[in-house]
Amino acid sequence: MKLPSKLTFRIEQKVRWKELDALNHVNNAQYFSYFEDVRIVYMRELGYGSLDSHSEFGPILANISCEFKSPLGYPDRLSIGCGISRLGNSSLVLDYDIFSHTQNKIISTGRSVVVMVNYKSGKSVSIPEEVRNTIKEINPDLS
Repeated sequence: MKLPSKLTFRIEQKVRWKELDALNHVNNAQYFSYFEDVRIVYMRELGYGSLDSHSEFGPILANISCEFKSPLGYPDRLSIGCGISRLGNSSLVLDYDIFSHTQNKIISTGRSVVVMVNYKSGKSVSIPEEVRNTIKEINPDLS
């Protein structure tokens, strides 16, 4: 199935009963967890997986937003997309969307900023060259 989205990196996930709130739809906070799920898998694909808890630096989520287009219910199967829309020296902007297979449409979009930070100093540092090269290979339109 061709999805109505420019985002090519996707994971599939089912809505779980425990994600519903008292109004019987997926709680708004859960959308950020869906974004996190796809972001972590995507970042590992880009080479951020080599940065572990013993690294001096790593990616930190600086900002995230979500636009809710349609309520999400149970049961449903989701296709959650992620892609880079801007690559900076020490940061990147990620775009997201959530496609509902039950509703056959995108029900949410989002955006986040991830910054590479030196954990000791708390200051931003350049994205490692090997990660930058992988990002450019996957996204040749980025500068």
